[in-house]
Amino acid sequence: MSKSPINLSIEESLKRRLKAACAMQGRDVSSVVSELVEEWLEKIEPQLVQQAFQKENNKN
Repeated sequence: MSKSPINLSIEESLKRRLKAACAMQGRDVSSVVSELVEEWLEKIEPQLVQQAFQKENNKN
């Protein structure tokens, strides 16, 4: 799977903690952030599909 850069802003203290935790785990920030985004999407996407379905049904 190809990777695409993303630019975001977070609190400096959160960035330091993230980098430190990644270093202690021997992981890179990109892989950890990708994993967290994937987990969040897996959690939220079913709700979004349900909301879209309900909106479509309300139109009819």
